[in-house]
Amino acid sequence: MAGGTIPSLAAAHLRLGRAAVGIYLAASAVALSLLGALLFTEQSHTEAELRKQVLLQSADRAHALQNHLELLTRELRRLGLRSEVDLFDQNLEPERSLLGVSHGSSTFFNLGVSILGADGAVVWAEPKRFLPVGQSFASEPWFAGLSRTRSLRIVAVAPERTDDSTLYVVSPIVRSHAFQGAIVGGIDLASSHTLSIQDRSIAGAATILTTLDGRVVFPARPPAFASGPRWQRLFRKGGAATGKLTEVEVDGRQNVLAIAPLEGTELNLLLLVDEATLFHSARARLQTRLAAGLLLALLPLLALIALLRHSLRIFRQGEERAMREERLQRVGEAANLIAHEVKNSLNGIRMAAELAVGPPQPKSRAERALAELRGEIERLSNFTGDLMTFSKGIKPRPTRLELSELASKISLLFEAKATEENVQVQVVPPPQPVWVSADPQLLRVALSNLVNNAFDALSARRDESERGRIELRVETSAGVAHLLVADNADGIPEHVRSRLFEPFQSGKANGVGIGLSLGKRIALAHGGDLELVSSARGAKFRLTLPREES
Repeated sequence: MAGGTIPSLAAAHLRLGRAAVGIYLAASAVALSLLGALLFTEQSHTEAELRKQVLLQSADRAHALQNHLELLTRELRRLGLRSEVDLFDQNLEPERSLLGVSHGSSTFFNLGVSILGADGAVVWAEPKRFLPVGQSFASEPWFAGLSRTRSLRIVAVAPERTDDSTLYVVSPIVRSHAFQGAIVGGIDLASSHTLSIQDRSIAGAATILTTLDGRVVFPARPPAFASGPRWQRLFRKGGAATGKLTEVEVDGRQNVLAIAPLEGTELNLLLLVDEATLFHSARARLQTRLAAGLLLALLPLLALIALLRHSLRIFRQGEERAMREERLQRVGEAANLIAHEVKNSLNGIRMAAELAVGPPQPKSRAERALAELRGEIERLSNFTGDLMTFSKGIKPRPTRLELSELASKISLLFEAKATEENVQVQVVPPPQPVWVSADPQLLRVALSNLVNNAFDALSARRDESERGRIELRVETSAGVAHLLVADNADGIPEHVRSRLFEPFQSGKANGVGIGLSLGKRIALAHGGDLELVSSARGAKFRLTLPREES
């Protein structure tokens, strides 16, 4: 049964475990795929929302800048409507005074304020370095459009220096429906604190101001990517009328570019954000969720593998135990038969030896031989008794007994042998009696085997300078009683210890391997145990039994 059924059960368990792991891996793969699809869909939606946020921010920023520019145009319109401004009266002194006062108190036009005549020439400027008197703008398209439409204009001007970002706010001067010229306010966006072009609402965002055809007005030094056909395609006619969102590559990195027009002007406001910076938090959150999902999938898998390995180990241990029990059963049947036959023969030999020895008389050589023969017969009789007990199984008939008293009786049994071999047998009792419920005959068998093993070990020891000693000590702890048998021989070899209590395993040259295995089974049958414990010298065995209250 055990040789065929248990291995097949272990193999079936292994196949079942592999199938369970495979099913779990497949289910986990499906779940992780669904989780990944869901998270990546959410990530795509989040990135789209962030791009939309960039576009909205660019529109908000454009609206704010547009409001600033409207303030400037209203300031110039107010100056143009002042009664002092009349270029047909040939008297420029009122205009000069007005420009001086206006520029001195203005917080808008940081470059200066100037008056142009109807012919486009500069009549006066404050400060004078702003625009030289006589400089003509008649050929500029914006001046021609101003004289024709007579409406306010905001003009991006090519800077004279590389660090300038110049805007002109131009207001026409009209008297009696006649175009007399214009008032020009100059702003350098690079140094103006009134018009805050830079956007700080999105981390790492850069703001660019361009004309409708894509010429960069701000910053003063245009970015390297703000040129070429691809850049120009962004500003085709009508391309940014209602805003545009696109992607551009800057220094090998992808950037989101939002374009928002400034209504009523010929300008666009652009917001440029590095994708890695913009999506950093969202991508970090995606990675964290994926890692958490993978970890949550791995932890049950590891637990399942550990559980399967543990159960498989139990199955294999059960298989080995069943095979060992089957082997012991067969050996026991054979041993029972052998022991029965040997015991019958020994009984006859013992009776013959006793008749030959007769009543006590001075011993002759033959008589000593017969006495030795009787001792060997006794040893064989004990062995066959152990063998029969081992083969039939342990069935204790417990009675209440005191362990120290039992230990003393065992020591008396070996008194003659101890004297003959010069071995000290000592019993160390506890302060109080220790009571147990056990079969006294079985305990005598177990303890006698332990003491006999100690005698054998002492007779085979290498160092005989110290007198042999065997100690039987009774102790108690936590509801159990211990009876320890220790000697001062050479101890148990390491290679023998792992199989010390297995049947027919012995560390002695002439040992059979029944005594310790039988003692272990006797202890287990009483609800206790027999084990080898560490000792500084020699061997020490501990027989543990459940303790009874006195």
